[in-house]
Amino acid sequence: MILIDKTYSKAIKLSFRQAVVDKALQRRASFFNRHPAPTSVINYFSDMRLLQLAFAPPPRLGRMISQLHGRFPVLQERYLPKVFFADFPCTTQALDNFTSLDLRSHRAQAQSISSTLKAQLHAYNLNKGSHLIAAILTDPPTGPDLATFRDAIASFASCLYGSGRIDASIFPAWVNNLHKLFSYGDVTQAVAVELINHLDITICPYCNQEEIEKLTAIDGSVDYRPAIDHFYPKALYPFLGISLYNFVPSCDKCNSNYKQEIDTFHNGYAHPFLYGVSAHPLIDFDYDPLAYMHGNGRMENLGLRVIPQGTPLDNNLNIFSIQTRYRSSQNIQNLKDYAELAFSAGAYQTILNVNTNYLICFLYHPLRPALKHQHKKLKYDFLRRLTTLTPPF
Repeated sequence: MILIDKTYSKAIKLSFRQAVVDKALQRRASFFNRHPAPTSVINYFSDMRLLQLAFAPPPRLGRMISQLHGRFPVLQERYLPKVFFADFPCTTQALDNFTSLDLRSHRAQAQSISSTLKAQLHAYNLNKGSHLIAAILTDPPTGPDLATFRDAIASFASCLYGSGRIDASIFPAWVNNLHKLFSYGDVTQAVAVELINHLDITICPYCNQEEIEKLTAIDGSVDYRPAIDHFYPKALYPFLGISLYNFVPSCDKCNSNYKQEIDTFHNGYAHPFLYGVSAHPLIDFDYDPLAYMHGNGRMENLGLRVIPQGTPLDNNLNIFSIQTRYRSSQNIQNLKDYAELAFSAGAYQTILNVNTNYLICFLYHPLRPALKHQHKKLKYDFLRRLTTLTPPF
């Protein structure tokens, strides 16, 4: 992953506020009129707070997530039930054992387990307060029958696994509709292009492989809206839907196919405005150096693997499947071509040390930023392996 080492200028922030944030400020009052909320919620989401959420720098975004979930746990339960129920005193295996029981042949056992579970649910709800548990214990009003309770526990267990979603109808309207206050729909094509142009990114920072397409028509208008990823997914963190430093220009593959709605906050992913690869080796290459030297630079077999970094970057490298994607047949063939070119140029001698401009023959531009240079890190590590040169990264 490539570090986005640029901040937004005052002019860009002002433009973003006028185009996007001011609309949220204007609809704040009407939002809470349509979706009544406790006074503490209305006071918290003041105009000042909306501005803070919109422009918070990357380190502060994480702190604001923790602050919001601490103040309003209902948001965490609604959008991140696996995290909310992480301290539930019963294991998912125990819940599975109950839900798998045949009620006809093991009814007495099921009755005993259900009594224990209800007591645990009641105690947990008294301590923490849960809309889901309250619904389980009071639906129907006289208390759930055994079959209904078993089905409810099966749904509850899926939430603990992280594979299920809670029924939104049991939550307050303001919780379910919070995304409408922080509406990403206000980020138009023109706004997206302005942000990407300012950051000067043409290659996806997540993979450093795919182009961030921004197609321009003959008349100069933008014909294609570039993808912008919410690093903290807006489906899980709706209050970050229009947070400027939550936007990461990315390729469609990384945004839609790989990252999707993964909880990047609680699972320790590296934010691209804070972390990125460096000159430290990331890719290791497997080939026979003797066969390479005696075969006029031809590599019959070439493999590569990602070297664990021992940092949060490893999570990003895994989720974006960098090792597998870099092993594509086209990438491997390109590397073989570079290897043959390096051999013919006498790469083990001094030519590349004397004339760094020769690196351009490998389509490696030392002075071009990685966010505008496809596979810069991949080529950098390969060149270091083939030659005595340590090119600038």
